[in-house]
Amino acid sequence: MLNQQAILRQLSEYQPFDDVEAAHHAKLSDFVANASNDLQLTSRENPIGHLTASAWVLDPSGDKALLTHHRKLEMWLQLGGHVDDDNELSIAALREAVEESGIEQIKLLNDQIFDIDVHLIPERNKNGVHEPAHYHFDVRYLMKAATTVFAVSEESLNLEWVELDANDPRLAEDSINRMVLKTAGRMLLD
Repeated sequence: MLNQQAILRQLSEYQPFDDVEAAHHAKLSDFVANASNDLQLTSRENPIGHLTASAWVLDPSGDKALLTHHRKLEMWLQLGGHVDDDNELSIAALREAVEESGIEQIKLLNDQIFDIDVHLIPERNKNGVHEPAHYHFDVRYLMKAATTVFAVSEESLNLEWVELDANDPRLAEDSINRMVLKTAGRMLLD
C-alpha cells in the first residue's frame, strides 16, 4: 500500500516545469494531503478520483518515446494506469509500462517524479456499467527501454515509438508536449 507521507515528501521536493504543471502539482498535493487514509488515494470508489502512475519510456537512443493509442480514451498517451497493490508510485509506473508494452527490459532512470498531470476522465456508460466523471492524479516517471521491440496489449489500439524532435500531432497534447520539452532539456544537461 502507498505511504501518504512518502508521497507528500516526494511532492514537496518536486519543482514544476511551468505554471500549468504548478497548478497540477497544487491539486495533487491537496488531494494527497486531504486523503483520510492511504487506501483513499488509489480507490476507484473515491468520487473525486485517484492516483495513477505513468511511464515516459524512451528508446535506447533517447530520441523516441513509446506512446499508446489508448483503447478507452482513443488518444495517444504515455504508458500508465491505476495503482493496484503497489507500495510506490514509481513501481506502479514501471509495472504498467511492462504490462502495456511487453518490454521486460525497461529501466526506471530514477525514482524522482518526472511530470505531474491532473486530468478529468469523462463519465462513461459501457456494458451496463456507469462510471462517473472523476480525476486521475497522474504521477509520471522517466524510463528507458533496452529494446524497441514491443507487443500491443489489450489496453491499446496500437503502440508506436515517436521521434521527439518531429512535428508529430501525437506529441501536441499539452501534457505530452511538456514531457517532450523536459526530455530535450534533460538531454542538454546530460
